[in-house]
Amino acid sequence: MEIVFRNKKVKMLLLLLFAVLLTISFMPVNKVYAATNFSVSYAGEAVNISQNPSYESWTVGNFIANTYHPTINLATKDVSIQFTWTGSVGNTLVSVDGGTFMSTDTVGLTDKVYFQDYKQVGTQVIKTIVLKNLSAGAHKITVRALPISGTTVLTDYTNVVLNY
Repeated sequence: MEIVFRNKKVKMLLLLLFAVLLTISFMPVNKVYAATNFSVSYAGEAVNISQNPSYESWTVGNFIANTYHPTINLATKDVSIQFTWTGSVGNTLVSVDGGTFMSTDTVGLTDKVYFQDYKQVGTQVIKTIVLKNLSAGAHKITVRALPISGTTVLTDYTNVVLNY
């Protein structure tokens, strides 16, 4: 079977299409899924509203923006942290005052960190966690995002003073 194109416009269109496909095939592949922005956006107060001692149900609020890392004063021992990233992140970990990094995905009664909420708005992902039973005084809370691929670890922090 032989296809013969006698029309010059069809030949030019096919040649142009072939050139575009050839050009695209040689373009470099970028890591479009790697996280490009990461920040601890807000710190606020958390309240366990559960009446059952074997269950936790947290409400978070009174968020204060963490822009330019101010010292945030809170009247609570349970702190809610909201952090945001664009792109893809494997795991997120949190540390208080330079201590051991803990997972932000736990929901156990004995865990210091409680996973509260996760939502996606466009390309932005927003995660909210609760840090339970912190002592009164000043604390530096550091959140670290580990990428799925690549070597860049993204880190941000917030400073809080708890007066309760």
